[in-house]
Amino acid sequence: MINRSREWNGLMTMWVMVLAVGVLAQSIGITPAEQKEGFKPLFDGTLKGWTRRPPPPARGATAPPAMADWTAANGEIAWVPDTGRGYLVTEQTFTNFDLRLDFFSDAKANTGVNIGVPDTGDISSSTSFEVNIFDNTRGFPTGSINNVVRTSTPTPNTIDKWNSLEITRQGDHITVTLNGEKVVDTMQSLHPVGHIGLQAPAEGTTKFRNLRVKTL
Repeated sequence: MINRSREWNGLMTMWVMVLAVGVLAQSIGITPAEQKEGFKPLFDGTLKGWTRRPPPPARGATAPPAMADWTAANGEIAWVPDTGRGYLVTEQTFTNFDLRLDFFSDAKANTGVNIGVPDTGDISSSTSFEVNIFDNTRGFPTGSINNVVRTSTPTPNTIDKWNSLEITRQGDHITVTLNGEKVVDTMQSLHPVGHIGLQAPAEGTTKFRNLRVKTL
């Protein structure tokens, strides 16, 4: 005889799990449409799957630099002020991908998102591509790839508010979209595979949320 009660309980458990996954995805910024497209969360509300990495040593320094601390709370990853510099880096590596996230920074914070980060060694705009987040600079303001290509936006306006950032890479083709506007479209062959990193500023406030990625 079929145990209908056990069968029903099993179905209910399965549906609860499906609904829980859907609620979690939406709570960390993945829309139902993005779920269908294949986007996965990079941030589950904790720092699981992320690793702290130190900044490059200062020239002539005899001791290693202080390494930044990060917190995960209220659906956000935030740099802890006055804890040093450095990076928070995914344990997973990526080759061809579409990365979407939101960021918040104040006028003091000079931060960014790095792609193609190497497994070991220094992280910089020389060893990876750094999409800059810092309005107050003439060279490569927010949306630019540092020391590679400048944003097409004359004067970015991202300070003290949440902004959307999308970085896509497929082969040598890299694009950056800031608040819905494509600001970088370039061909670059360097750093074809690597980790994704969040850069700690030397001062100010920097926060990230709704981090999700799709493999292309």
